[in-house]
Amino acid sequence: MLKTSILSGIVIGIALSLVHVETVYPLIFEAELYEEEAAKSHPHFLEQALTNSSDTNEETEWFPEEGLERTLFSTLSNIFHTIAYALLFNIAFILKPIRHWRDSALWGLSGAMIFYVIPTLVYDPVLPGTIEADHFSRQLWWLATIECSAFGLAIFVFMKQFFLKFVGVFLIVAAVLIGSPPGEFIAFSPSELVNTFIAYNLVINIIYWMLLGITVGYLINRTPFNLAKSNV
Repeated sequence: MLKTSILSGIVIGIALSLVHVETVYPLIFEAELYEEEAAKSHPHFLEQALTNSSDTNEETEWFPEEGLERTLFSTLSNIFHTIAYALLFNIAFILKPIRHWRDSALWGLSGAMIFYVIPTLVYDPVLPGTIEADHFSRQLWWLATIECSAFGLAIFVFMKQFFLKFVGVFLIVAAVLIGSPPGEFIAFSPSELVNTFIAYNLVINIIYWMLLGITVGYLINRTPFNLAKSNV
């Protein structure tokens, strides 16, 4: 299981990073230019607002250098969190064995719904320089949203009783009705740039999750244990 997760994480994580280099990263770099302009025109306001939203300490905060170092650290981050997601798929496929790549793709789509689509119905991904709620509130909101979404979707799909399916739908709706974390929200980047960033992330994340599900499903069915079972 661990080998399958690591291999899937490396392959899909690197692929995600390559796509980001051509699509998302240029938008982030452009947004950073607007952030610099905003810092020059409204230095005290922007500094105070960003400090409140990030909960960071300038004396201890560290960022990778621009260029190759930043890309490498972003790639490593993508690989590590993809390995974690792949582990979740491995556990799911052990508990609920898959028979076809379409099953893996549906699991992947479910992951996209839980971890990205439903949360973004309430709180869009943001570009650098955006003033938003504090970090702790965002993390707490994200955990509550994905927990409601995950339990709701699982109950709706796997439970046969109509009442339980209704409970599943209620939890999914509750995940949306929780609302965004409290705090002001101001974006210094143009709306066209923000909308393009949101659209790219939506498409990329759906494809990413489906490919991850398919990859893990394929690899887990090629392990000696599963091949032996299929030949019995």
